[in-house]
Amino acid sequence: MKRKIPDIDYNFTQKTPDWKQRMMRLILTDALIFILAIGFVEVGLRLFVPSIKGLIFTRGVTGGHEILYNEMGLRDDEFPLQKPQGERRILALGNSTTFGSGVRHNDTYPQQLQQLYDGNVQVINGGGQGGSIDTILDFYKSKGADLSPDAVIFAFSPSMIGKSAGGDIKPKPFSGLLKSLHSTMFHSYAYASFDYYIRKNMYRFGIIKDDVGERSSGSAYAYAFDVQGVEIEKVRQDYADFFKKLEDLRALLDADNVPFYILSIPSQFEIDASRGGNARNYPLEKIQIYPAQEIQEFADKNGITFIDMGEILKGHNSPLYIRSDNTHLNALGLKLVAEELFGAIEN
Repeated sequence: MKRKIPDIDYNFTQKTPDWKQRMMRLILTDALIFILAIGFVEVGLRLFVPSIKGLIFTRGVTGGHEILYNEMGLRDDEFPLQKPQGERRILALGNSTTFGSGVRHNDTYPQQLQQLYDGNVQVINGGGQGGSIDTILDFYKSKGADLSPDAVIFAFSPSMIGKSAGGDIKPKPFSGLLKSLHSTMFHSYAYASFDYYIRKNMYRFGIIKDDVGERSSGSAYAYAFDVQGVEIEKVRQDYADFFKKLEDLRALLDADNVPFYILSIPSQFEIDASRGGNARNYPLEKIQIYPAQEIQEFADKNGITFIDMGEILKGHNSPLYIRSDNTHLNALGLKLVAEELFGAIEN
């Protein structure tokens, strides 16, 4: 005998009276599970993979190292404004490469240079993060000259050319908010490692690309890649403006009879075309300007001692740049810089 199947009204649009409460409990439960999972990952990374702290960059931390400033606002030890009798002072000027982005205070090249001296020598770190030729020139006029340096080092990095042009670039909508959120999240080991490894592979597989034609605030701008959006005459004009201001700095030093040294530190992709060295897959065959050649021509023309780190870094087998970007040298790379500067100044 067949059973009769009862008629059922399949009305899927009808909601149970407490569906809102059930949905809210489900969302809260999933959110709690997600937060706990992220928490476990965060704790695990901090306990078992402490090296990830090298990826942490915030307002007060660089490469996982706390940033401390002296009373003059410099990333340096305390020292008197007036030079003590018998002391020799060397003033290092530059941007984040001199400041020491990504390394601890004792590993910056000014500190490592000072460690090479046995005598009464004070090497002062006058570098600033994101510094341009304008901020460097202003610093020397307002504070640097008062330090009575016996020699001045100017550390050039290609991003300085981009900083000179950056004022023409209009920020994209919500870019400030996203940048602020990104900086806040970078306190987390989990977020920093996710950002680094995911972004690295997205560049590797071509999922994302740097727009070297419009991105005028970074080091890529100085190489004037032959791609759509790059106006080489505009880049050359930015070089001309940069060198005019560098001439102004040189004139100030000449007036004080202070020896001037120019140090050139290339971007990693310029000396290492491998996948590791060119992590962002820049079209290196389309480079139209080599910054080191431009700065060397300026130095030679003006009789300034020039130290080019390109060939020195290229011939080294160990990693010399911090792993999170292609611009800043690690402690070993900065040690090589200090040694070259020591030889140039003392010979």
